[in-house]
Amino acid sequence: MCGTNTENIAVSGLLPTVSICLGASPESRENALWMLSRLAECGGGTDDARDLYASLWERETLFPTGMGEGIAIPHTRAESVRKPCMAALTVPEGMEYPSLDGEPVRLLFMIATPEEDGDMYMDLLAQLSGCLLEPGVPAALWRAGSPLEFQSILIRALALRFSEEKECYRKAI
Repeated sequence: MCGTNTENIAVSGLLPTVSICLGASPESRENALWMLSRLAECGGGTDDARDLYASLWERETLFPTGMGEGIAIPHTRAESVRKPCMAALTVPEGMEYPSLDGEPVRLLFMIATPEEDGDMYMDLLAQLSGCLLEPGVPAALWRAGSPLEFQSILIRALALRFSEEKECYRKAI
């Protein structure tokens, strides 16, 4: 699949295994955002999960981040974020979350960057959302048996997408 020619981003540094929770059961969208904020704090992306949560919630109230197909990618730029970071939840039973198709969300990724990191923020969002629309990728992530397996699946999927984009770009010039 051809897309924009963006640099592949090192997911292992942005999404450490400690920031991945498999089999979560958040009671609400607010609870899911809080869980993601705490995971980002555990992974070293922020020192203040409360501020990150407040920023995520403020963004959600402007326009919900459920993209459909059982996926949501809450994202924000926040003062409390000290380095670009990600966190992820799988929700096997699905959860109510405003999305384009109205279907329950089973996979949530959170992206947060410092306020001044505009380009990184958009690159992460574009790469991740594009990758998650590839056939088979969300299902493989839902089936991951460990955070390390989840991280590995995502790294491979992003690397494959990046190599396909580079090939499309090379053919175009």
